[in-house]
Amino acid sequence: MSISKEKKIEKTLKKILKKKIKNIDLKNLDLTKSDQIDSFDILNILIEIEKNFKIKFNNNDYKKNNFGKIENLIQIIKKKL
Repeated sequence: MSISKEKKIEKTLKKILKKKIKNIDLKNLDLTKSDQIDSFDILNILIEIEKNFKIKFNNNDYKKNNFGKIENLIQIIKKKL
């Protein structure tokens, strides 16, 4: 997969996150450790990602280290496309 494809994933992912999380440093965001969002917000974000990219997360995806970090989400999405 090309770098430009990865950048498109990143741009779309950031757009999704910015709709749900206002005024937050997305570069350093960890969805699993943020005190600004709750579990329902995380579920809504994941559902939005699945719809937008036409992918499905599975239980193994959630077990990976640092699942909540943007760069790791990009890698998971990239593998599923």
